[in-house]
Amino acid sequence: MANSKYTLKGNGFEELEQTILGLDSANWNPKNPLPPTRLLAESFHTSHTKVYRFLLNLVGEGKLVAHEVNGRFYLKGSEAFATKNLPVACLFRNLENWFMVAKGQLTGISRVCESLGRGVVLFRHGNLVQHPSVEYPPLFGSASDQIKGLQVFFDKHFSTCSGVIFEDLWLDEALEHFSTQLHRAVVVGRQTKIKNLKCIYLDCDSAAYQALAHLHGRGFKKIVLAIPFQGNEEVDRQMEALRLASQKLGLPISEEAFKMATTPEERTKLIACLKSGSERVAIFCPEDNVSTLLYQEIQKQGVSCPDKVGLLSGMGEAGVLGLQISSIHYDYIQMGSLAVTKLFEKNVKTHEAVTPNFIQGIST
Repeated sequence: MANSKYTLKGNGFEELEQTILGLDSANWNPKNPLPPTRLLAESFHTSHTKVYRFLLNLVGEGKLVAHEVNGRFYLKGSEAFATKNLPVACLFRNLENWFMVAKGQLTGISRVCESLGRGVVLFRHGNLVQHPSVEYPPLFGSASDQIKGLQVFFDKHFSTCSGVIFEDLWLDEALEHFSTQLHRAVVVGRQTKIKNLKCIYLDCDSAAYQALAHLHGRGFKKIVLAIPFQGNEEVDRQMEALRLASQKLGLPISEEAFKMATTPEERTKLIACLKSGSERVAIFCPEDNVSTLLYQEIQKQGVSCPDKVGLLSGMGEAGVLGLQISSIHYDYIQMGSLAVTKLFEKNVKTHEAVTPNFIQGIST
């Protein structure tokens, strides 16, 4: 088959695969991309989208190579022509919101990119979350707002990047609108249901069992789950993991144990209620900022901690560690490093969990 002609006939993806992979034995110049997906679709009587996704599957199987910039496909062995040391794009919130988490992830991303000779370009999206006061809940952007921001990125910047790392606040509902362009992308901090989109996520099940083992081992017979805010998938996953783990251990946590702690008024009410009760209670809060505010409220009301009320945080960043609050700690630098590895290494798991460690403080 001549390099300049794309006369392919037949019906069915098996024949399409045989035809494409057979180009190698037909002296196909490795510098040339494969026929455009549009022409392949016409020749094989199917749609452009189906051909594109099929070729992506061949890339995932290591049979083809996808160009990092123009999206064209090449025969295996053409990596030198299909890849360049383009920067990695990081789509994150404004860094004043949960700064320590983002700082850790970006540190890990930068370290690995530097070792690969790649730069990092940070695209900050203010509509992901707005948090004008740490005393009150954050405001998360809608899927429609995210789609608008993503459209600008994919239209103007995507072709200049070797890969994309999305932080956990990007919703599947928004990302799925760009599913054909996510074969070189990773979500860091949560799981995803989008096919071909890789992710690094928190091992909430391990965190739940570590939390329960510690709290029950310290003699807390009752556990309260403090809800820091609503509308965040990872907070919900941590809470649900703790509830399910408690059931499996035969120490079920009731629905009444879920308490709102999103505002100063709710936190004051919660600690006052626990103070007046007869039982020794432990609070588990999956978010560090609200854990810090709860700890301050415990001290303000003169409650003995941990003799009367204990507190365990579910993130374990510098804020709670500085106050010696017991915590389940995730290595966010490791998460960022793994995200870059997912982008460029072949034959790696598409979904990978980061397991936390328990850090003992004075609050339990």
